[in-house]
Amino acid sequence: NKPIILVTNKCDNKELVENEFNFYELGFGEPISVSAIHKMGISQLKSKICDHLKELKFEKEKISKKKDLTNICILGKPNAGKSSLINALFGSQKIIVSAIPGTTRDSTDTEITYNGKKYNLIDTAGIKRPGRTKGGIEKFSALRIPRAVEKSDVVVLLIDGNAGIVSQDCHIAEYA
Repeated sequence: NKPIILVTNKCDNKELVENEFNFYELGFGEPISVSAIHKMGISQLKSKICDHLKELKFEKEKISKKKDLTNICILGKPNAGKSSLINALFGSQKIIVSAIPGTTRDSTDTEITYNGKKYNLIDTAGIKRPGRTKGGIEKFSALRIPRAVEKSDVVVLLIDGNAGIVSQDCHIAEYA
């Protein structure tokens, strides 16, 4: 019951642009193509988020009771570019980014002020396919994701544009 913004990352890849219409199959409307690492499409994404918040008539009182901020949860597979997207939105490296899947082990809250309003960007650990999650930290991380979605006001589903839509993306969409 939350607005979903479908974001395809790594749009600097020619094949993604050629296959962009495949992302409509998920049923979330028009995807926003970004390249978090090259900061392409970020202003479009910010604009779309603002449009959603205005459409929902978010006012200071309606925004989360805690600290008068809006919680935005970012979901996706491991290495889809969730942390890179948050860094791109900030314009600086706030979160560690690595080519090694599983760098983000737990949900990380990062507050930002934009146009005088406070937002909390929730970077989640990549969601692995069922049965691929090992015990320990990975299992703990997977259990924290539904809590992050629940506390969020907006959920961003980030898909790795290089890989296209895979069944794991559909599974992750169920969280949203």
